[in-house]
Amino acid sequence: MKVFLFDLEKRLAEARQKEAIALEGLRVQMGLSSGTVFTVYSRKLRPVKTDLNLFDDYMQVALKNRPDVKLLSTGLEVKKNQYLLEKRKFFPDLGAGAFFEIGRTATTIQGVTATDDFNDPFNFTRAGIGVQLSGRFDFHGGNARIDKARSEYYKLNLEQMIAKEAVKLDVKDAYLKAKTAQANLGRARKAEKTARQLLFLTQSNYDIGVGEQKDLVEALQMVLLTRGRYFESVFDYNSALAVLDEKVGVLPEAAK
Repeated sequence: MKVFLFDLEKRLAEARQKEAIALEGLRVQMGLSSGTVFTVYSRKLRPVKTDLNLFDDYMQVALKNRPDVKLLSTGLEVKKNQYLLEKRKFFPDLGAGAFFEIGRTATTIQGVTATDDFNDPFNFTRAGIGVQLSGRFDFHGGNARIDKARSEYYKLNLEQMIAKEAVKLDVKDAYLKAKTAQANLGRARKAEKTARQLLFLTQSNYDIGVGEQKDLVEALQMVLLTRGRYFESVFDYNSALAVLDEKVGVLPEAAK
């Protein structure tokens, strides 16, 4: 029992050390100044209540919400429009316009003819048409700009395809880790239940005089060990779910 107590004290010291580091890291992430005193809301460590969906569902959410995917899609659209604009610049600008005006009043100016310098500003009929053609013919320069814009568009298109594959791999890795953590959590829960059953049987045998103290101590150690592993599995599972939510670009389940 003394040896077990020494090992327990060692593990408690390690836990306190990790707690201090975790609190300091939390302070940095919250942007608090050094030495700021804050309280962390404490509650029992429980697994997040959620159901893992199919991988394709998470992949669709990632392609829709991840900022890097959105940025690439926006950049690709810009390069596509630049490419189309360069193609249009290759041809000259052609424009046409026309107008028609008419005005009539009850009062007229007498004696005005078409050859007079003075016109009637109240009674008139006007019409006109115009055509504009502008541009510069630069065959080699225009083709070079079109080729450059097309190559940049195709390059970014390829980068987007590669980025989507990278996102798929990133989400797949987080998804498989969450599935593994979920399975480990189930095994840890069963191991803890089995250890408690073993402790109960060992305690009963010891009480009626057919068991040994050594077996009781080992059963108690097994219960404490499996309990610690269960909490570790819960932490790993919750962390894996948070990472998965981060990879698909949504708010973690634990924070909703």
